[in-house]
Amino acid sequence: MRDVTFPPPLARGDRILVVSLSSNTASRFGQRLRRGVRELERSGFEVRLGAHVSDSRRPGLETVATRLADLHHGFADPGVTAIVSAIGGWASHQLLDSVDLELVRANPKWFIGYSDTSSFHLLLSERAGLASVYGPAVLPQFGEVGGVRQYALDSLLQATRREAYEASWADTRVDERLRWETEDGVRRAEVRAPAPVVIREGVGRGEVLALNLETLMSHAGTRYWPRLSGRILLVEISDSALEWQALRLVHQLSQQEEFGHLRGLALGRIPRGIGIDAGTVLKRLREVTGPLAIPVVADLPFGHVDPIMSIALRRTAELTAEAGGRVSLRFDALGDPLADSPADRPADRPGDGARDVPVARPEAAAQPERFAHPMSGTPRPPAHGHGPAPAEPAEARCPAHGDVDGLLTTDPYRAYSMLWAAGEAATWHEPTRSWYVTDPVHVREMLTDRRFVARGASPLEPALVGAPGAEAVEELEAFLGCWPVFSDAPVQRTASQALRRSFSRARAEQLRPAFRTAFTGIVERADRHRPVATFARPVSEAMLSLLLGLTADEVDLLRSMTAATIGYLSNDGQDVAMARAALDRIGELEEWLAERGSRGGQDWLLTELDAAGVELSRRELAAVYMQVVTGALDPTSHALIGALRFVRHSPQARALAATGDFAALVELCLGHDTGFHFAPRRSGCPIAFHGREIGAGERVVGVLAWAASVEAGNDGGTAPGTPRGSGTSLAFGHGRHFCLGAGIAQVAMEEALRAALALPAAVGFDVDAVERLPALGASLYRDPAAEVSPEA
Repeated sequence: MRDVTFPPPLARGDRILVVSLSSNTASRFGQRLRRGVRELERSGFEVRLGAHVSDSRRPGLETVATRLADLHHGFADPGVTAIVSAIGGWASHQLLDSVDLELVRANPKWFIGYSDTSSFHLLLSERAGLASVYGPAVLPQFGEVGGVRQYALDSLLQATRREAYEASWADTRVDERLRWETEDGVRRAEVRAPAPVVIREGVGRGEVLALNLETLMSHAGTRYWPRLSGRILLVEISDSALEWQALRLVHQLSQQEEFGHLRGLALGRIPRGIGIDAGTVLKRLREVTGPLAIPVVADLPFGHVDPIMSIALRRTAELTAEAGGRVSLRFDALGDPLADSPADRPADRPGDGARDVPVARPEAAAQPERFAHPMSGTPRPPAHGHGPAPAEPAEARCPAHGDVDGLLTTDPYRAYSMLWAAGEAATWHEPTRSWYVTDPVHVREMLTDRRFVARGASPLEPALVGAPGAEAVEELEAFLGCWPVFSDAPVQRTASQALRRSFSRARAEQLRPAFRTAFTGIVERADRHRPVATFARPVSEAMLSLLLGLTADEVDLLRSMTAATIGYLSNDGQDVAMARAALDRIGELEEWLAERGSRGGQDWLLTELDAAGVELSRRELAAVYMQVVTGALDPTSHALIGALRFVRHSPQARALAATGDFAALVELCLGHDTGFHFAPRRSGCPIAFHGREIGAGERVVGVLAWAASVEAGNDGGTAPGTPRGSGTSLAFGHGRHFCLGAGIAQVAMEEALRAALALPAAVGFDVDAVERLPALGASLYRDPAAEVSPEA
């Protein structure tokens, strides 16, 4: 990788400046700008608007100074982490000659946008040596009614992180096009998206450039034209282009001197309904790349499409296009020696020595990776005085495990194995500011010691007392205390018993025929070249829909409410923005409950609660429904992922599947459960725990069930790797940590496996794809191949 600076990863709490570099559209659609700002704030960011973002003047030479002023202010302000474009346009090229590159180099931060802002991406990449993100803009994506698509937000955050990752392709797309002047009050519908298209097979590796094709070709022959040699080029066509223009631009690109030295080429998804026949453009792309022995693909979800994928320019990646139609784009970790090896550097082209600007990496770029928010997949902000400061006596902290630090965020299984093997009761990890307890005996002791508080309602942290937004945190904390799993109140205990009856094995048996029909339909529609999680999630959602009698939209509502609350719950400290976001979604759930009640609607769960004589407020009912999602839907999805992986690697499991004995197959798979289960707790007071002095208010994470480990009752355990057999588990439906999914998982998994394995192509599910799940608050799966012997 040539000299290029990558700013620190984006994290909740970071300040974003919104600028408008190439159009006056923000001045005409203020409602979308306001919605976009609110959505960014709900996503956890602090937002500022450039002084001239709503300038109504048409961009021209007379507005260069004001547009530049906003841009320079963003780079000069040390409190700004990222600069996000309000929208694209047509005039960003007017700024290029006047940008203060020394200011930019001295203050590296992310610039984010797409379309016409490609001109500025080129300036940063080729002249300033600064990485930027080709990704969402405020009006089109964040200003959408109903908020930004989750895929787009997750992709943006992932593109800025430093660890290696493989890009995921959006499962849905939005074809509907709206006139903002008259049709801006509805949320556009999503439909199933096709897989990327392989035009030419191959594998290519190099730095990535992602740009709008029209804007890129406008710089042909200028000093802003980028280096192509040795790079992977991703281009997309705007929704204002005409078909003849698109064809001519593809041809013009192929005539560039370095076109034949590309390592890979990808075309973004062409928007529907704009008068361009995508097949015609792909045919032309196939023609012009005929002489090239590089991977060429199309229909990637970036550019003028929703949901939009984000791509960091100048990051080294490997593009693979296989004969079967599978496409992958894997990005290197930043700082990986392989990414900087001479073999991966593009060859210099004659006369281009002045083009590459050597830029020293600032201190900020070398800071430790910020840990990820559990469940939500978004980066966690560093502690800014939230909560009590942990005590730091030397004797209270475990000896340093240098290799563990990075693994806890990239490969938790290896990290926990190392901690377990060390035999220590608890290990402190500074980057995540958490204690980790790995021995089953110590975990059970922690769970039964009420000084370790299950994270229900917590008092307001001292730093928030009297602060703006503190009331939102207090309200959400009170809501958390309503969860049956966190409450000892009689009404909550009764509700918990009703939940167990509602999710019993007997109830699941009644629904077995419906499960079979629904799961078979999901398998038939599934893209079996995608990671197995894309099959497991709709299966678990269909299971919950059938159990409760809910529509798919209602199940999706439950999931979104739960994700927002779990994101707050898993955060390190009480976050005002996250609390407000969760309360917004809880309010939507309460509105749904009220509307349902006014219609006399009654699902299975409400019937069970009524039969038990449980009277709950709407807020308490919302907590019960969220408990259902975390205790039934998610565990079943995780268990199914582990089971399908185990079937792939176990001859014994495949033999059982061949005989149709799915009950025995599920028992075998659960005996080799490859999932982690965690119980995050807080120390309610200073605690002496087996020689460790745990300070008040510190996070303590218990590993409830080792993957494939034997647990004698709730007390004993052996090293990871031994099947746990028929013994009880700390996590899966036993002990104080009760998973509601335990009663229905076997029936649901039997029918899901029956459906998935009925079709020979089902083995095409990518069961070995890395599931980049967070290290806390969820299950994380490891490859069982190494632990399953051929005789198993």
